[in-house]
Amino acid sequence: MQKEIIRVEPIATFAERRGVKVPAAVRHDGLVFVSNLPPYDFETGAILEAPLARQVEVVIKQMRLCLEAAGSSMDDILRCGLYIDDPAHFQTVETIYNQHFPDNPPARTLLFGSQWHGPFHVEIDCIASVS
Repeated sequence: MQKEIIRVEPIATFAERRGVKVPAAVRHDGLVFVSNLPPYDFETGAILEAPLARQVEVVIKQMRLCLEAAGSSMDDILRCGLYIDDPAHFQTVETIYNQHFPDNPPARTLLFGSQWHGPFHVEIDCIASVS
């Protein structure tokens, strides 16, 4: 089976405007791989410069959109990767993350970036099974 790039709108268009050539989601052999994405403002396509809690919610909303476009769901996530720009943000991210995975959470990786690449604080990627 060949990998299938899933075009997820409006995320694909937002990334293309920024010159980013990374698919939001790729499906292969019963799995979907969702790329880590910055929090896009769904009205303008710009990077959302908002309080951390709002950024986390937007990133999770984008992840859910990608999963659904690929035929999966938040319940099917096997592993998440959290990327945070500052350890001081850990508790806020952790609290919101746990609200979305109250029972049977996926495996997780957590990394702090000392040289962050954008005007935002968090990105999350995941691997999920396709139902």
